[in-house]
Amino acid sequence: MKIIEFIQLYWSDIVLIFSVLFVLARAYFENELEYLKADIFSLVTDAEEIYGQKTGQLKLNFVVKKIYAKMPIMLRTFLTEKKLEKIIEKILVKARESWQKQIERSNSDGS
Repeated sequence: MKIIEFIQLYWSDIVLIFSVLFVLARAYFENELEYLKADIFSLVTDAEEIYGQKTGQLKLNFVVKKIYAKMPIMLRTFLTEKKLEKIIEKILVKARESWQKQIERSNSDGS
């Protein structure tokens, strides 16, 4: 009974506290995710150099394994391997664009 009375009396404070905690947790995870994206970009590049072409699943497994080792435990609980694979795929598209631009620049510099 006392718990229900407490909740009824302080419900707005409880909602406020949980809202603030949610916002802080979200900001933390988004910040961690930005750091991981930079690492993922680097690892995708490394995997491309190590494994070469036609080894997509092998490269993906390499990147997932390395990133999971670097991820904070709290982030691992919310970021499944499937979600991480989707993030890696998006970063891979950006990496390919970056590599293509580098190739184009080096070709135009050498011409």
